Amino acid sequence: MARFWDGVGVRLRTAWVAVLVTAVVLVLGAVGGVFVLRRTLTDAMTDTLVTAARDLADQVSQSDERDLADLEWTLGLRTGVAQIVDARGAVVWGFPGRAPFTTSRPPPGGEAAVERAGGMLVAVQRADVDGTPYTVIVADSLQPVNLTTFTAVGLLAVAVPVSLLFVGGLTYRLSGRALAPVEGIRSQVASIGGGGGDLSARVPVPPTRDEVAGLATTMNQMLDRLESAQAAQRRFVADASHELRSPLTSVLGGLELAEQDGWRTDPETLRTMRAEAVRLRGLIDDLLLLARADERRTGAPREEVDLDDVVAQERSRLRRTSTLLVRARLVPVKVDGDRQALVRLVRNLVDNAARHARTTITLAVRPDGDTAVVEVADDGPGVPDGDRERIFDRFVRTDGARGREAGGAGLGLAIVAEIARRHHARIEVGDSPGGGALFRVRFPRHAE
Repeated sequence: MARFWDGVGVRLRTAWVAVLVTAVVLVLGAVGGVFVLRRTLTDAMTDTLVTAARDLADQVSQSDERDLADLEWTLGLRTGVAQIVDARGAVVWGFPGRAPFTTSRPPPGGEAAVERAGGMLVAVQRADVDGTPYTVIVADSLQPVNLTTFTAVGLLAVAVPVSLLFVGGLTYRLSGRALAPVEGIRSQVASIGGGGGDLSARVPVPPTRDEVAGLATTMNQMLDRLESAQAAQRRFVADASHELRSPLTSVLGGLELAEQDGWRTDPETLRTMRAEAVRLRGLIDDLLLLARADERRTGAPREEVDLDDVVAQERSRLRRTSTLLVRARLVPVKVDGDRQALVRLVRNLVDNAARHARTTITLAVRPDGDTAVVEVADDGPGVPDGDRERIFDRFVRTDGARGREAGGAGLGLAIVAEIARRHHARIEVGDSPGGGALFRVRFPRHAE
């Protein structure tokens, strides 16, 4: 049953559910309605018979035994009949010679009793005449009640199926109209997926403000993101190919010269080839790191890291490898993260500053509330306001002095941004007091 139900379309499934729910409601309503109708008719007849029996009993009580045979009384019912029965069970008034409609005898002073007998509803009331007990019987046929009930059942037997057909057809039609925009979205997305990867098309957005319009808007937003990601991926592949081609060309050129000279290569050419090979290896490492980050497979262990020690190591390295003046203000502070990744982040920021600084680099580590702040500043040309977001893109090209042409492959700051994201850190770019660029990274502090 479940397998069959899974193969049914949404429109037909919706119609079936609507028919089943409506059927349950209508059947329960019809049964309850017939029951209430019959009960109401029976109660009305009961009240009428009880009132008639009480009235007749009062009239009998005010008569004497000699006048009972000539008692004149109108029942007031179209089909009702009445009898007066003495203590021996003989009918003394109303159909004399016929057996009583019921053999029930009410107690003295009791209320009228009501029962069913022979397809009739019978009300029985006691009346005393000069101390002699008599039984007053008033009866009426249940045939009108039964006829009305059967008529109602017959009408419902026709009305319920017709109503179910109407509900099923209407639901099927309305659900089809409601799902038409969804089908349009599906067909449009299918054409986008099968159209050679062209993500420039968009799905139609209905003019309504319902869930379908929200779905169409969300799909278009997703297509926007996919198109942007596709464009970024194509740029990334093109730029990566360009960056890899340059050192490969240098290495291959050096090898060709060495082959032409009988493999008697001068030291300068070897040093150039070695530098290009090192650059190529660095590019490949950076690309692999970013690729693993894109695939969310960078599950390095988290540990407690002294952020000031990481910056102090980079300060020592920079002092050994450059002639720049390196200033540092380091306050002990701890964070939770991947130590190797944090070392890479600080090193990339320091190398970026060293590449653009004129004379001085300033490093700082300090706590700030519930964050740990790392600052790297230089006295170089700075970063224009319009480029402060773009410089963290991969292989970014800028018009200022911090473009890729100034050195590097344009992956260092992209790696910084990725490591910061993995550590839930926030990067800020501003102007340093020395007139250059200031990079500030805020990490969540280690919970003591």
